[in-house]
Amino acid sequence: MGVKKEAISWDGVKEDKLIEGMKRRIVTGEKAMLGCPVFPKGAKVPTHSDESEQITNVLTGVLTLLIE
Repeated sequence: MGVKKEAISWDGVKEDKLIEGMKRRIVTGEKAMLGCPVFPKGAKVPTHSDESEQITNVLTGVLTLLIE
């Protein structure tokens, strides 16, 4: 009748290692993505663009976004 739903811990999601000590875990659906990134203090993400809108919730620390 419906899709079976199951809770998963972030610890159970594969961690991607990015540049300069940055890492993330991502869960994706058909039209949405939920990410849990970790950026070391002073990290800078290269300029890029994304196809969809994004919502960011900073759990600890400070994040500065420059948006055109």
